[in-house]
Amino acid sequence: AIPQAAILLRRAKLSYAPRQPDIYVIRGGYTFRHTGPDPRSEDEHERARMDQIMNFIKHMLAQGVRLSKTPLAETYHKNLGMPVRTIKQLVQKLIDAGRLGEDSLPEGKKGRASTFLNPYPEAPKTQTSSSEGVEGSTSTADASLEGEPPQ
Repeated sequence: AIPQAAILLRRAKLSYAPRQPDIYVIRGGYTFRHTGPDPRSEDEHERARMDQIMNFIKHMLAQGVRLSKTPLAETYHKNLGMPVRTIKQLVQKLIDAGRLGEDSLPEGKKGRASTFLNPYPEAPKTQTSSSEGVEGSTSTADASLEGEPPQ
């Protein structure tokens, strides 16, 4: 099999003209071919970027590095290939979704930051129960989840 490489050519924005579409070129050996844009939606792109941030945080934790929001965005934005503002927004979305939490640093490990970003295990997807939507009812599957973020 011939290895392939993909190239995205973005054309500059011209004054008073609509944005020109991107050009996608795939090279395989000595041949080049033009292809269409990435068929993924903006939501899929956002989920992929959020997964990238989660994987990066897990990787850094495995190396013993605990990061808070600001150092993650301002120090590692080039590693992640995203603007600082985007990283901060996506981290907040991860926190709001319960996939990421801000836990207190252990005593003796505090510097300027008092919390660090801690990824929570994703809850297994369960079948919806018939009691869903009824106040005060909980299903046994929801009650038995381990590793849920603190409320």
